[in-house]
Amino acid sequence: MPSYTQYGAIYYDKRDYRDYQPYFYGAFIKDSEMFMLRVADGGPAPTIDWNFKFVNYSDNEELVAPLLNMKEPNFIVPDPKQQSALYMIGRYRGMGSVIRFNKRDGSVRWHAQFNKMSSITSVSQALQQYDDDLFLCGYYQPNEGTTDSTTIDSTVNFQAVMARMKDNGDVSWVITATGKHPFYSANTLEDQDKCVGISYYKEKEQIAVVIQGKMTEVRGTNKGDWFDTILVLLNEGGQTSKVVAISQGTLQYDMYGGKNGVFWVGDDIFFAGHSYGFKTQKQVL
Repeated sequence: MPSYTQYGAIYYDKRDYRDYQPYFYGAFIKDSEMFMLRVADGGPAPTIDWNFKFVNYSDNEELVAPLLNMKEPNFIVPDPKQQSALYMIGRYRGMGSVIRFNKRDGSVRWHAQFNKMSSITSVSQALQQYDDDLFLCGYYQPNEGTTDSTTIDSTVNFQAVMARMKDNGDVSWVITATGKHPFYSANTLEDQDKCVGISYYKEKEQIAVVIQGKMTEVRGTNKGDWFDTILVLLNEGGQTSKVVAISQGTLQYDMYGGKNGVFWVGDDIFFAGHSYGFKTQKQVL
């Protein structure tokens, strides 16, 4: 039996720019291969309009570059500037990737790869027409496929990464944010910081970022080998305005941020994740 994995890449277009019909766009993994398709939703039953398979690299190629067949279709989002294009965002060839493709036939316009971002876990953009910026965040696992354990534990090094990209694939800036593990010891307790959420507020020219991290530089002195949620406020140029670490006090358990789980409502920032509870200066749950 085939195995299907859905990472979250789905988009519903209520009214196509050419034929004014509704379509679903989606991407998923079947066994080890990635598929992308468009489904027409305007008739008595949904029908597949087009579908494409991303062919796997050969065993010999994978021996040379072990991450080549690592894929995660995490998001499909529209281009506010051009109704004819969509972006598929996530991981391809083992690296954080953005693929811009045509709605009409699925043909790829361009593919941008971040060599020092393992996967893109969040995307944000202004919804106003003619705005062409994508704000991306994810993580870089520098030793993946070489010395890292296949089981994700405290020995695996992660670095949070944020970027701003234009609709032609040009990158305005890339930022790596990481700090020291409180009990750092090479190959035993590595630095571990992941960016799990990013949200752009165009009117305020601000970017909210959520990092799932252990960095001592912004956490309390009593922190140990567990994740806290770290909120970072950036301006449009990628410069840091404010950092807040949401702590659980001396309680020794992890807080995990939800993928793409941050957004603005007015001047307030909302974020999502899970743990056994949390503690701030104003409340304890």
